[in-house]
Amino acid sequence: MKNYYFLALISLIIFVLGYLTFSGFYFYDDLSYIKYGFQVAEGKFQIVDDIFNQRWGIIFPLGGFIKLIGPESYKLIIWPVLCIVGTIWVIYAARANQRPYLAYIAIMFYIADPYTFNFSSKIYPDNIATPFFLGSLVVLFYRNLNQILNAVLFSLAATCCMLIKETIIYLIPFFLLILIVDVVRKENRTFWIWVVAFMLIFISSYLLIYWYKTGDPFFRIHTIHHGHYQSPYSTYDKSFQNILPRLTTGPISMLLGTGMFTLVAFALLPLCRSVKFDLNSFDFYWSFLSLYLLIVFFYGSSSLTFYNLLPLFGRMYLPIIPVLAIASSVAVMHYLRLRKRSLFLAIVFILAGIISHHWGSEFRIIYLLLGALLFLYVLIRPLSIKVFYAGLVLILMIYPMNRLRKSDFSGYYEEVVLRKLLKQNQERSLVITDDQLVNGHEYYNDFKPFTNISFVSFKDAQNLNFQSYEKIYLFINQQNFANLEGSGIYLPSEDIYSKCNKEIFRKGKVCLCEADSTYFRR
Repeated sequence: MKNYYFLALISLIIFVLGYLTFSGFYFYDDLSYIKYGFQVAEGKFQIVDDIFNQRWGIIFPLGGFIKLIGPESYKLIIWPVLCIVGTIWVIYAARANQRPYLAYIAIMFYIADPYTFNFSSKIYPDNIATPFFLGSLVVLFYRNLNQILNAVLFSLAATCCMLIKETIIYLIPFFLLILIVDVVRKENRTFWIWVVAFMLIFISSYLLIYWYKTGDPFFRIHTIHHGHYQSPYSTYDKSFQNILPRLTTGPISMLLGTGMFTLVAFALLPLCRSVKFDLNSFDFYWSFLSLYLLIVFFYGSSSLTFYNLLPLFGRMYLPIIPVLAIASSVAVMHYLRLRKRSLFLAIVFILAGIISHHWGSEFRIIYLLLGALLFLYVLIRPLSIKVFYAGLVLILMIYPMNRLRKSDFSGYYEEVVLRKLLKQNQERSLVITDDQLVNGHEYYNDFKPFTNISFVSFKDAQNLNFQSYEKIYLFINQQNFANLEGSGIYLPSEDIYSKCNKEIFRKGKVCLCEADSTYFRR
């Protein structure tokens, strides 16, 4: 019972941290999900040819929150934050039957991952699908314990994941491998019979809904294909020479640049020795699964027709992070006690730090510190394992603590000031701001038409006729500048604050003021 109290405390801390580190919406993919959520709340939702429109595991919960408690951002992010907390409980369930304290090591690895931390309160399918993605794998490992119940849980987890994002498809070959092993060994027959029954019911019902609503039972599949082909990141239409970096140095660069390399190095360590292929072994199951997921995510195709690789966006790999975290806890507990293994991993991290420094990765210090800690552990054998664990925790928590230190609540301030401006403003006005807000400003008016206010980017403002506006506002959110920096989007110079005639609101990185329109004329 004490373990559950401690786990509840960790969950509460993570929930609070999710709110403290929320810096506002990106207004890219998340804007589409929120827009469809409003349609659900208003009873106007319809299936259309849009890949985001058919991820019901995101938009229907959002619609429920909008309907029940309101559309403000701090209410909508309850869903993604709950999914992060849910993932922590699933990780605990995966390791609880082994040793409970091992579960806390896995949780520590999970919450220390930079992308997990950054996306803990973002409305994106990858972080929201994670607990269901992991849940199906945990239940699959324990399928022999209560076969009918686990068949129900497995089917529900896989179904929910599919309703959020089609990433679960990458697990189908692994599921089939487990099925073949069980058939050969004549094990877990009841589990698989019930799984097949439940999945047939779900798939039939799902296809029937699409057939009834669109006349095409495979409407979502066709939408997915069309969406991937139209993406600027598609590779199916590129030459081999163009995609060669994506196949070779690309994955390594992504792992080092996102901080995921730490988990990968630990997770694959158990496979660096002669091991028996036994998917009933906890250690082998999660380490082998880590390797499998890295291969299919890096080199698998998002299309059944063409070879179309996934983009190397860190957020798209969020579902595999807890798997890597569990496998990493296996490595730390059972394999680092061996001198050669620790020395090997120390060298790997030192090399990663050197390469990262050359490539400009912000995680180079973490890699070098981990390498130094492992060298000390090898050279000073009397060094207590508890001291090693303490050092590991401190190093892994460097990024989350630094991220928390930089929290500025800019997302909350942006929403407060803009909703107030839109509600009170009665004059014909223009708001000059960054491209990110121009793209998503409709959210702050609950996607209703604007009657007396327009938004324009800094760049486009240079060519406008300002005489038709009674008031001109300048809205600056420096956090958005950080998100857009390096994207090729025009950003104003540092002296933009000097162009404010009258400051209306300023807090943290957010500022609203009446603007000097002559600054934007060229």
